[in-house]
Amino acid sequence: MNSKLQRLQRRLSELGTVAIGFSGGVDSTFLVKIARDILGSRVIAITVDTLFLPRGELDEARNLARMLQVRHHIVTLNIEQYPDVVKNDKDRCYYCKQQMYRMILQVAHQQGIDVVLDASNVDDLKDYRPGWKALQDLGIISPLVEMQVTKQEIRRLSQEFHLPTSEKPANACLASRIPYGRSLSKDAITMVEKAEEVVRSYGIKGPIRVRYHETVARIEVMKTELQRVLDHAEGIVKRFKDLGFTFVTLDMQGYRTGSLNEDLQP
Repeated sequence: MNSKLQRLQRRLSELGTVAIGFSGGVDSTFLVKIARDILGSRVIAITVDTLFLPRGELDEARNLARMLQVRHHIVTLNIEQYPDVVKNDKDRCYYCKQQMYRMILQVAHQQGIDVVLDASNVDDLKDYRPGWKALQDLGIISPLVEMQVTKQEIRRLSQEFHLPTSEKPANACLASRIPYGRSLSKDAITMVEKAEEVVRSYGIKGPIRVRYHETVARIEVMKTELQRVLDHAEGIVKRFKDLGFTFVTLDMQGYRTGSLNEDLQP
């Protein structure tokens, strides 16, 4: 891993001045940390605030940028005004990433920066990721992919660098909770965000997903947490119904990345 880290550091030093799309997740926090160490004040972090970003994640991004001592720009994008995003077909992520990184590029250019980085890692390419093509089309550089850095390696190095995100559960935008073909709405997004907060309030650990199937909520947690959810089933069901769900289910397969992609043809 040291050789990958050294190659990553060399790659960043070659780029000069960079802007990094910053969500405050494991990957982008790690990339900002390494870039800040190498490039100092020649790094800015840009967070795009959309309907799909949980409020807690936005607050955490602010705090992490402060901790990393990096210039941080937060810009708001009304993503719901783009029909190609709202219709939520299987290429939704392409159009969403396209609009987000167009805004990041705009902010970067306003700051006199031509190079924009994304923190995707090589494991991200194993799942269906149309957003990856949007990054390529816009000329965004993904140095962690270039150096073949895996998620596990990022977590291990984050721990060595004492980053608070080293054990942070994987997250994804809230739109990923809505099955393809169902139009995205603020009400549905708000319901799943609040529902996940409900599950988390019972001390459930690891990634939590509430998949929205109109009147049905499907909860995904790690298999080791299934029993804990069942132990609190009565309270969870009541609070979910208060949010507007009629039925509450627990997915016995447990959490897995991109479960809504399982319906797609290979």
